[in-house]
Amino acid sequence: IVGLTFDDFKKCIALPQGEFSGLVKARNADRLQLVSRLFDLEKYGARLSATIRERYKKVSAEADVLLARMQENEGGKEEKTAELRAALKTQEQALLEATENFQRAEKEWLALEKLAEEKKEYDKCEADLRLMNAQAEGYSFVKAALNQYPTAQALCEKSKRFEDAKKARLAAEEGAKDAGEKYLAASARVEEQRKAFESRGFDREIEECTLLLGRFQDAEGDLKAFEESKKKLEECKAKYQKLRNKVPQEDFDRLLLEIEEEKKQLGQDESFTEYLRRHFKDVLVSETYGEVRADLRNLGEKYPVAQEDVQELIKKYTPVLQAGGKVFDVANAKLEFDAVERKRKALLQKGEETEKRKRAYEENEIEKQRVISEGSYYRERMEAAEKKISFFKEKGGKKETEEKLNALKKEKERAEKAVRTEEETAARWLTVREKQAALEAENAARAKDAEREFNEAFQNSGFTALKEAEALLCSVGNFERKKAETESFFARFEGLKIRVEEWKKNAEQLDGAPERAAAAKEEKLRLESEKTALLGSVAVCKEALKQAEELKEKYRALEKEYKARLHERELWDKLRVLTDKNKFMEFIASEYLQEICVGASATLRSLTGGRYYLRYDGEFKAADNLNGGILRSVKTLSGGETFLVSLSLALSLSGAICAKSLRPIEFFFLDEGFGTLDERLVDTVMDVLEKLKSKNFSVGVISHVEELKHRIDNKLIVTGATETHGSIIRAETY
Repeated sequence: IVGLTFDDFKKCIALPQGEFSGLVKARNADRLQLVSRLFDLEKYGARLSATIRERYKKVSAEADVLLARMQENEGGKEEKTAELRAALKTQEQALLEATENFQRAEKEWLALEKLAEEKKEYDKCEADLRLMNAQAEGYSFVKAALNQYPTAQALCEKSKRFEDAKKARLAAEEGAKDAGEKYLAASARVEEQRKAFESRGFDREIEECTLLLGRFQDAEGDLKAFEESKKKLEECKAKYQKLRNKVPQEDFDRLLLEIEEEKKQLGQDESFTEYLRRHFKDVLVSETYGEVRADLRNLGEKYPVAQEDVQELIKKYTPVLQAGGKVFDVANAKLEFDAVERKRKALLQKGEETEKRKRAYEENEIEKQRVISEGSYYRERMEAAEKKISFFKEKGGKKETEEKLNALKKEKERAEKAVRTEEETAARWLTVREKQAALEAENAARAKDAEREFNEAFQNSGFTALKEAEALLCSVGNFERKKAETESFFARFEGLKIRVEEWKKNAEQLDGAPERAAAAKEEKLRLESEKTALLGSVAVCKEALKQAEELKEKYRALEKEYKARLHERELWDKLRVLTDKNKFMEFIASEYLQEICVGASATLRSLTGGRYYLRYDGEFKAADNLNGGILRSVKTLSGGETFLVSLSLALSLSGAICAKSLRPIEFFFLDEGFGTLDERLVDTVMDVLEKLKSKNFSVGVISHVEELKHRIDNKLIVTGATETHGSIIRAETY
């Protein structure tokens, strides 16, 4: 409960005989271990030391990793960066000079290249001009044909219009004939469809169905009542099937009567006190008188003068019947009472359950009768409605009549639609025939006009036959393209003549231009290659410098972090030394002992009248105020003084344990120890112990010291065994 082992409990709370000085005279290491266990200080010992060692190892490993990463990134050092900057500057200066040389060579090459291109163009134009001289005669013939092309084209178009008009007239004539035949066939089908529609008799059948449907609608209320009553009757049947065996029938009155008889046999309901009074009245009185007689005998021993009166009172409170009476055992009486109460409670519960089943059975019977009555009502309604609608069952019902009526209407609509379709077809072919006849007359007039226009054009064309015009059109092909091609040829032909004459004036500059341009190009390419190489070198230097700059920041960060880890490792190393071999735990335990020593000093001053107080310096020492406050080891104290010191330390330690555990320590126990004290010190110690005593704290004492009897109110007095009786324990309370 208070978190102590039994051995520690004997040193702090219950002090056994001869072991009062266990805490006082213990070795320092044992004392520190005791305090560590009592106040859970082990976490400041080996556990804390192990944790610090682990942290030291971890930080050391991290420092080693950082050192390795610094070595990997040595390229970020300041010296390396300075070297790369100088190399980059040299390469950039060389690149600047190479760029200027390349630009001069490129400018010279462009000028020579332009002359070389002009020389090539001159040679090409001269060759093209010779070729075009050979083609000029053919293009002259084409040019003459192009001049006659519009007249030939107009003549061919008029001929085509005349032929198209003749073909259109013949097509319209055939179309009018075909449309007339189809019109006659469609008219015959219309007459046939009309006769079939009239013979079917749709209107008579629709009228009969409509009248029958009206009668069905008049009887719709009876049909609805029949269906509703039928549905309700089925529901009543289902309800009755559920209720029929829901609650079984029992002889409830007999069961309730039997329960009441069993309850009467148990007797009336009463409390445990009333039960004892009814069954053990004489025994209770005898026991009460026995306590009174014991108190009277104690009074007679304390006041011998009143012995005679006490004996008279003892006789008065001695019952006449003592032998052969009941033996009272309150535990057995309580068991008997509880058994009766359990049986009474079970009977009460059984009665309630029986009453509940009875009510459920009665309610179920009432519900069954209600369902039967409701079913009879709906059966009568269904039979009455069925009589009214029996006529319509032969007719197939309202739904069948509606379906038949809808089918007749749709069939009539399809027949009418078929007649209308044939009528529309006949009208359409009649219209087509009339349009084709009109088109035939129109195309005949167009053919006559086209023939007249063609004859006039042919006489004025200059061609001897239509085939000559068609041959000319075929030879020319695409007029616009041929015209553009011919015009382009003659324009280019004239332009080449002019350009060749102009170039002949500068023939001296153009001679040898391609060879000089080729030499200039080789020089340009050489300088360009040199420039490209320098560009690559500069880029490489820049990239190397960039990487060095990046590594520089990374190296600085790693260096900073490495120094921080070294500092942290130094701190953990110091902590490791400080906590090694439980030094820190022993320091904290010493602080606890100092605090316990302060509390014990206050108690010791009270016990010794202000003479002694305690100090702790690796061991407990007592200071004697009557000897100038000189400190001396507690091992030099007398037995009585050692007892007082041990008692003071035990009381202070038990209080500290109570504060630490947050649980009340309800007693403090001393086994002997008073034999070494004089009468004055005994009183002083008892005064201190009595001050400790409270409602929730008791002090227990085992002692042979006679004087303590008068100082202790509650006692257990043990008398040793003799030849005639065993050990006797007697309790005394004031």
